[in-house]
Amino acid sequence: MQTVSLPNRFYPKGIQLFIIVVTAVSAAVLELIDVSIVNVAIRDISGSLGATTEEVSWVITAYAISNLIIIPLTGLLSSYFGRKNYFTYSIILFTAASFMCGLAENLPLLIFFRFVQGLGGGALLSTAQGIIFEAFPPEKANTGTAFFGMGIVIGPALGPTLGGYIVDNFSWEWIFFINVPIGLIATLLSIRYIKDQGEVKRPKTIDWMAIIFLAVGVGSLQYFLEEGNDKDWFSDKAILYTFMAALIGIGWFVWIELRRQRPTVDLKLVKRTPNLKVGMLLNFIVGLVLFGTVFTWPLLAQISLGWTATMTGESLMPGALITAVTLAFTGKMIERGIDPKYFIVTGFLVLFCFVSLMYFQSPDSTMKSTFFPLLIRGVGLGMLITPIITLSIQGLRGADLNQGTGLTNMTRQLGGAVGIALINLYINHRQSTHINDLSVDTNQGFEVVGQVYEGNVNLFLANGFDLGGAQAMALRSMEGSIQAQALLLSYLDSFAFVGLLCILAIPLAFLFRTPKGGVGKVKVLE
Repeated sequence: MQTVSLPNRFYPKGIQLFIIVVTAVSAAVLELIDVSIVNVAIRDISGSLGATTEEVSWVITAYAISNLIIIPLTGLLSSYFGRKNYFTYSIILFTAASFMCGLAENLPLLIFFRFVQGLGGGALLSTAQGIIFEAFPPEKANTGTAFFGMGIVIGPALGPTLGGYIVDNFSWEWIFFINVPIGLIATLLSIRYIKDQGEVKRPKTIDWMAIIFLAVGVGSLQYFLEEGNDKDWFSDKAILYTFMAALIGIGWFVWIELRRQRPTVDLKLVKRTPNLKVGMLLNFIVGLVLFGTVFTWPLLAQISLGWTATMTGESLMPGALITAVTLAFTGKMIERGIDPKYFIVTGFLVLFCFVSLMYFQSPDSTMKSTFFPLLIRGVGLGMLITPIITLSIQGLRGADLNQGTGLTNMTRQLGGAVGIALINLYINHRQSTHINDLSVDTNQGFEVVGQVYEGNVNLFLANGFDLGGAQAMALRSMEGSIQAQALLLSYLDSFAFVGLLCILAIPLAFLFRTPKGGVGKVKVLE
């Protein structure tokens, strides 16, 4: 049994603990919902503000950039303001920016307030994790982690569902207005119930140079990942320059921080905490799988299967609910002494089963045929999140906990951005390959191809086309079918790509160090 000696701490119980957890989780869910809720409203915003869909995509990019900038600074800002104050200020900022987004009458204003909203939202994610983690005594820390994990999974799944319902039944402004009442309630609960654990130790100085390099580096990296595929990567000068800015900014930031006695982001914590290093890498992969599959599945469902945005969102919700159950079960089992590494290995294997089943979907797939695979996805994610978070920040307290949660959440968000970029690139590559392969099969004159062609010609003749026009329309119809089939196959290939990453990630679980007697077997000396 491991013994941990901690300063005298206050651990809330009963209704107070429930309110603290609900407040923190709701804040984290709000942040993650807004990562994806705008995606389904791009066309409506474009028509309303008179902008192109490419210009409106900056509404998504601005939020992602500010998210990635602020998350690693959570440790510093929590120490400067105090965790309670920083959490409360962030909810207020997020809520006010959401309200202003809904009122925005032009695209520049909307993009600006989305950037501000992302600053508030990114702060909520890591701060909420620290609040939940320290609301539970060490021997119950896995329970707290399970609650936070629910927000991580439910948020991205609920975003497209809620966004689709609002767009289908109301107007796009309400995807922002809906945050206001929840934000106001969370603010009042935070003021009343959230407390700082221990004395607030405000840093004497702030290294603004490091913050500037961090903002330039990660902001440019996020833009590079978000926009690179649409602009054909390095053939576009803006992408090339932002890539160079990302390398220079991140490089100088790391160089500065490793030489500071009191760094803005304590990168030395990664060096002296082996589990944090492994956890950051696995969080990166989990982010890739989580956000990558949430990115691919709606495209497959809406473009290849013809589902509505609401149907697509509804298909993800049972998996999100089973994730909540799996998270709770996993946390309890870890508290009873089961090695978390076993759950990590099992979780990646379960996700491999999910992507294997998705690989064999077809144009005839229905809600019923995809229900079980998406349910399996929920189980796999539920087995991964609690043990990875638990082992990543094991033993960290106070300022180190703030820094650790900021770094792990940053790598998860970055993994999602990299995953979406890689998967998008892979889909485009595989689509070109499949179009070439299917075109070759068509040109070789297989009997079934000829029958389909003749059937199309006769169909267009029956609709009043002359023979030449009917033949031209039949060829176009065949080309359209080839492109649609190639796109479906490329989506399915992207699931195989994710499956390979899941298998490659399994050995990393054994790099974690666990205390003797198990993570849940901790004796606490107050």
